[in-house]
Amino acid sequence: MPFPCQEKSMGSKTHKAVKKVKKEDKKEKKEEKDEKKENKEEKEEKKEKSEDKEEKKDNEDKKRRWMKKHN
Repeated sequence: MPFPCQEKSMGSKTHKAVKKVKKEDKKEKKEEKDEKKENKEEKEEKKEKSEDKEEKKDNEDKKRRWMKKHN
């Protein structure tokens, strides 16, 4: 039968190991969350760029049509 002080020190080591694993898991989750956020921002930027291109194209088309009508 182990001495009580040995059990306590083993428990402390186990507690530290669990704490370390939890800390690593938390760090991984944060990294995943940050990656998702970055991906979302990139998608939004691409969407805005495509919308800007479409708007610019529409404006050019309108301008051409107006020029054809008035010339």
